[in-house]
Amino acid sequence: MKYILLLLSIIFLMESNAYAYLDPATGSLILQYLIAGIAAVASTATFFWQKLSDFFVKKIMRKKLQEDSSDKNLKKNSNK
Repeated sequence: MKYILLLLSIIFLMESNAYAYLDPATGSLILQYLIAGIAAVASTATFFWQKLSDFFVKKIMRKKLQEDSSDKNLKKNSNK
């Protein structure tokens, strides 16, 4: 197994000429994909952050409402 990994790493680390041409449109396409990826990550993070904050706000508000209702019940019972 070690020999296979060593052989694969040697093969992948060897240099070879690609003889490829990258025109200017390729660079702009890569830049466009990069910007789109950043926008997608940002919008997804914003969406989940909003859901997370709404969850905790609702949980806090529910707890406050329960405390308020228990305080009102105590006041009613003490007045009797």
